[in-house]
Amino acid sequence: MTGRESLVLELEPILDDYAEYLGESVSEILSDEAYRYWVKILDEKKNRISFTEYGKQILSFMQEHRLDYYNSFLAKMVGEEINLSSRTVSRAMLRLISDGYVERVGKRGPNDPVLYGLTEKGKNVCLQEAET
Repeated sequence: MTGRESLVLELEPILDDYAEYLGESVSEILSDEAYRYWVKILDEKKNRISFTEYGKQILSFMQEHRLDYYNSFLAKMVGEEINLSSRTVSRAMLRLISDGYVERVGKRGPNDPVLYGLTEKGKNVCLQEAET
């Protein structure tokens, strides 16, 4: 995380609380120029694509090999291919699922592990532009 990102994370709740305390909006507290810059920073933060280190590795592997494996991946298999434990892959998959890049595509049987597949968003995201 950059210093700028840390500053924004710390200032955002302080600024919001102060505005609420005063009974005003943030736009009323800051000068026009400062408010425009603040809104720009928040928009950039909102639109930034970011992944964990493992998430980016997993997504990259899945994008590269989705046709080879018919877009059906086991955590154990992904882990073996990129040298991570299946538990680490499973935890990273939860974040990728919640962010909409991966979905559970089912189980092969009642005692079998979960299969994961890329969503359209996961297939099309450009990892070179993403941050870790």
